[in-house]
Amino acid sequence: MKTASFVLKSFYSKLKEFSISNSLKTLFSNENDDIRSKMLLSELERVLIEADISVHLVPRITQQIKGNTFESVKEELKSSITQILNIVEHSSPLSKALFDKIKLKEKHYSILICGVNGSGKSTTIAKISNLLKLNEYKIIVAAADTFRAAATEQLERMLLKVGIASQDIFAPSGNCDPSSVCYQGFEEAINKDYDIFIADTAGRLPTNVDLARQLEKMAKIMNKLHVNAPSEVILVVDGTSGQNVLSQVSAFNEIVKISGLIVTKLDNRAKGGTIISVVDKYKIPVLAICSGENMSAIQKFDVKEFVDNMIQ
Repeated sequence: MKTASFVLKSFYSKLKEFSISNSLKTLFSNENDDIRSKMLLSELERVLIEADISVHLVPRITQQIKGNTFESVKEELKSSITQILNIVEHSSPLSKALFDKIKLKEKHYSILICGVNGSGKSTTIAKISNLLKLNEYKIIVAAADTFRAAATEQLERMLLKVGIASQDIFAPSGNCDPSSVCYQGFEEAINKDYDIFIADTAGRLPTNVDLARQLEKMAKIMNKLHVNAPSEVILVVDGTSGQNVLSQVSAFNEIVKISGLIVTKLDNRAKGGTIISVVDKYKIPVLAICSGENMSAIQKFDVKEFVDNMIQ
């Protein structure tokens, strides 16, 4: 079985292919040439935009460029992007429990998982559940995405595959109300003394009024059962979606306060700039990155590793 580090190396390999510095090199006949004589500001901006960095953020980055050689510009770009990403701490109690094996202090920790269809939400829930199980947490997962046909069955299948027992999957039969599934599932988590409760949600953009109300309702009913619930609201986003991720974060964040992101499908054609743009605009931490269907292919987001591979 491929390990997480093996699979995610493919993401960093892809980042190297799309490396900003590779594009910069094409604008120099000699790496020691004066950047101001060889490249217009618009050309540098084009390179950054092609790396999926927001058009609103790019001018702020280029304004900080003071160097006049390839190497100095490269290092200034790395410094600028690192500074943007370090605005927030890319961790949470959940990510520390997953990757650093730091025990959760809060009893009945509750996690609401959001994301559009196709973002890899179900697979991500299975990956998180697998890690938590391996770290000896008692978890229960509520299949509250009752809007999409076969969503419950898909999630159940993935959870069973990673060894989550059927009694630890709360999935009532029939066409149930999502909020009811969430409430009853969380109630069972408290009554049966589970360490962690995870709730799946409908995988559509919350521009749908009914869905928006339902998502908001789910968060509120959880809070009725536990004063700190939901402990975390995590948005799963497809890393290949480019700037569409910004609109997704905006839409979900207006309804439920997003506490962290998990970026998926990074073994495909993701260029990485979207992560920079989201962190800059919304100040939301990236808790994890993952790729593919392999259940071990999830790891903590590391700013230095990310930037070093994006700009070599």
